[in-house]
Amino acid sequence: MAFRDWLVFSRTHTAALTIPGALMGAFLADPATTPTRLALVGVWAWLAHGAGFAVNNLLDLAWDRADPNKRHHPLVSGAIQERDAWLATLLASFAALVLGCWLGRDHPASWLALWGFVGFGTLYNHQCKVSLLAPLWISVSFACIPLYAWLAMGGGWSWTILYLVAYSFLLMVAQIAVSGYAKDLACAGEVNLLRRWGAEVTPRGEWHFPVEAIMMAFVLRWALATLGAFYFALHLPIQVGALTGVAIQCVAAWVLCGPLLRTLRNGWMPRAQRVKWMGLAEILAYWFLVGSLAFDLLVAWVVGLVVAPLAYYVVANRVYWGRGHALGPAV
Repeated sequence: MAFRDWLVFSRTHTAALTIPGALMGAFLADPATTPTRLALVGVWAWLAHGAGFAVNNLLDLAWDRADPNKRHHPLVSGAIQERDAWLATLLASFAALVLGCWLGRDHPASWLALWGFVGFGTLYNHQCKVSLLAPLWISVSFACIPLYAWLAMGGGWSWTILYLVAYSFLLMVAQIAVSGYAKDLACAGEVNLLRRWGAEVTPRGEWHFPVEAIMMAFVLRWALATLGAFYFALHLPIQVGALTGVAIQCVAAWVLCGPLLRTLRNGWMPRAQRVKWMGLAEILAYWFLVGSLAFDLLVAWVVGLVVAPLAYYVVANRVYWGRGHALGPAV
């Protein structure tokens, strides 16, 4: 049992997009907050992310054992024993709850978002393989991360937090309902919206997706592009805001849809290559979020939020699989 196994078990690599959400929520609520407090918000997000996905791995163990693509997972391979995994998960969950409650001690409303993250995340972990509503539960849980950080820093209601929460929700819906279902398409017995529509992976390794799947991917990315462009345009003079917003929406929709539609391309393509397209789609959607908040964030924050997650992916993938590609097979 190596430290690397625990990183894989908690899916630490995907925290590259969870931690920035919490940091953006905290900074946008209180730009004058101290670096120490921001660092603690980041630690909370990392603990909450790891604990949540650890529970997911434990509850999905029976399914993962039947999935040949997950034979390298520590629980499946036996590198980590279930008893040890549950103990570590409970400790991490307790630490995340204590730290979260302490950070929001002066603003108890943040505890509602904290327990929303826990409650909807738990609901997803129990239903992700058996209910088509599961993508909604994990999306609400994910959206509670920036909301919690915002409220814990004393932020009040504004268009900024409403936008950040809405974008986070739609981003996760697109990630799970499209990429997540496509990635697990070959897993028989699991509830899968794409499979229900007729998507399949043939024994020869050819992928086939119905038009409904392609339309859903397009609509969700178009919604993200529209939401981001609208929020950005709100900061511009009315004379140019509308035209600029439409232009940004058109370009963003084209850019955001490209990789995801490539993921759903019919025919033969190695699964690892499809996963890379999924990763690119997720990173581009995240970058668009950061760009749309350019008027609210400092230049240094924009640069850091763009570069840091990509560098994090490179480091994480090198630790996990011995390769430095930022879009490695994070399955």
